Amino acid sequence: MLSTNLKELIQLFFPYSNFRPYQLELIGIAYNIMKNGRIGLISAPCGIGKSVSVLVAYMLTRRMEKSSLMALTRTKNQIDIYSRELRAIWEKSGEDIVLAIFKSRRDMCAFVKERPELGKIRYKDFLAFCRHLRREKACPYYTEIGSAWRPSYKAYRLCVELRRSGPIDVDSFYERCVAEGLCPYEMMKIMAYKADVIVGNYNYLIVEPIREILLKKIGVGIENIHCVIDEAHNLPKYSVDVSSDEMSEISIKRAVKESIKYQCNLENELRNLKFMLDEVTKDIPSDEPKVLSKGEVIALFESCFDAKIETIIRDLQEWGEVIRALKIEEGVRPVSYLGRIGDFLSLISLSDEKSHVYYVVKENDIARIGVKCLDPSSNVSGILNAPKSLIMMSGTLWNFEYYTSILGLDHTRVETYSIPSIYSEKNRLILADLSVTTKFEERSKREFKKIAERLSRYVKCIDGRVAIYFPSYELMKNIVDYMGKLERETIVEDRATRVKDVIKTFLDEENCVLMAVAGGKLSEGIDLTYVGKTLLDGVIIVGLPYPKKDEIYEKQLKYFEEKFGENKAFEYSSIVPCINTLLQAAGRLLRKPDDQGVIIVMDRRIMGRIFRRLPYDWKRDLRGHYKADELIKEIEFFQRFVKHSPSTVRKYTL
Repeated sequence: MLSTNLKELIQLFFPYSNFRPYQLELIGIAYNIMKNGRIGLISAPCGIGKSVSVLVAYMLTRRMEKSSLMALTRTKNQIDIYSRELRAIWEKSGEDIVLAIFKSRRDMCAFVKERPELGKIRYKDFLAFCRHLRREKACPYYTEIGSAWRPSYKAYRLCVELRRSGPIDVDSFYERCVAEGLCPYEMMKIMAYKADVIVGNYNYLIVEPIREILLKKIGVGIENIHCVIDEAHNLPKYSVDVSSDEMSEISIKRAVKESIKYQCNLENELRNLKFMLDEVTKDIPSDEPKVLSKGEVIALFESCFDAKIETIIRDLQEWGEVIRALKIEEGVRPVSYLGRIGDFLSLISLSDEKSHVYYVVKENDIARIGVKCLDPSSNVSGILNAPKSLIMMSGTLWNFEYYTSILGLDHTRVETYSIPSIYSEKNRLILADLSVTTKFEERSKREFKKIAERLSRYVKCIDGRVAIYFPSYELMKNIVDYMGKLERETIVEDRATRVKDVIKTFLDEENCVLMAVAGGKLSEGIDLTYVGKTLLDGVIIVGLPYPKKDEIYEKQLKYFEEKFGENKAFEYSSIVPCINTLLQAAGRLLRKPDDQGVIIVMDRRIMGRIFRRLPYDWKRDLRGHYKADELIKEIEFFQRFVKHSPSTVRKYTL
């Protein structure tokens, strides 16, 4: 229970007239975590108002001590939410609050608007382009800033104005800077000095060089910063991706052309590399990775270039810098494929063989070579335990032991909190079709046809917009081929599908279908909403999205067995990722407390060992049937007597 005094203090900062369910309790939890310097893992449902709650908790903490708050998110939309909520708190309280919001250097670059092609190049190539312009004093926006530690009068004056005007969103900040002819990213670094709240993506904490630069600009040590990590269920994968990479033979072919054009005299070595990569992958099945040792990968490159790996990396990276500079002078995209290969090799050379796996794979006749990190804690455990306090929160942060172990958190400081679900049977109908499965051993044309027939019936039964998520592109194709043409506008995800195009189709069509891959860009970290309301009326998850069992998976399993023991290894490598992906896909349906819709899981395994580990509200609400007619009866009853009518969001004209 919160004390009367604390409730009165909360009202000084909370910018809205009413609290959402459990929001007051969440503010109290976050406040106590910050006040006591703890590591808090909070599982709280979407729609409860997590962002404004932790900001209010920080404002309460700030009254007792001098400290800063660093809020870290995965997506650009989440960054905008924090700036909007902090602005509302500033308007309510009248207290001085300095906000620094960091998107990537490219997202805040004025040149990208003038040259849109810069937004499509590899981020490392863009950084090299930016570095070249700054070094050559060729960027007018940068030169107007002044020196690194002594801003120009123009930059100083704008910084004072912006600080006095209170927290603003990053787009407004960008426009103000560009109108003054100043680099928005460098201006934000100036704004960051002694800032109260810093908002950015995970890199500003996880990636050491970026973090150290930011901390110097803030002028505060990490031990005096409270950290909040939003959508924290993403953190293990994000940490792994920081130390993972993959390169295809297409990059090698382009590097050959680059070498010839710019007279680098490396084309023969690169052709050898392409030939050797084809040789290594020629006998392996399509999309089935073959694991190599680090020594084998390095020996492959050294034999092709007839040089030591350190020399190869240095030469390729140096040529990359030269080629990017020449392309800038030519007025073309500053991309270097030689530099790309050099960066890839540098990552392999610096990686720890014990906590990484190296592999080759061939898919659609294109060979690739890659390195994958096996240990999420290798990049984050030290820094996650360093801040004054740490709050990790998400709607699917349900397995606290997993995150504590996998991220290497200091268990003596960890506190865990589960906020009850704000969704009930009035919000969602959760059903399972127990007559089908996508289990590998039972996959067949007969099973695919059965799934397709039942799936078509469910889609036809659900009024409105439906998202269907499959475990993989391959399974999606196998099943969709048997479905025939649906009597609705249908979007089938491929690697070129854009989120904004999906939302536009949803707004144009009252009845339509999205077919996508669970764990992909259309199932996690996005809001399929309009003016705060869900655009979906149903989500169907075909099969259970277990990680694919291949040689990389076996390496992962073995690594976890050595670190956590046999029982935990399988849970951490298979069960938890599967449930997280399942819950994230289903979570696209309900984004606010008054959203409603139908969730169907088409796999009988949902009632097995997965069921025992599901969150309480899922175990409470999930009902399974073997007959499609029984599921359809439940859907029709829900839509007729429970669900709001008409559908949540009807057709809009953009």
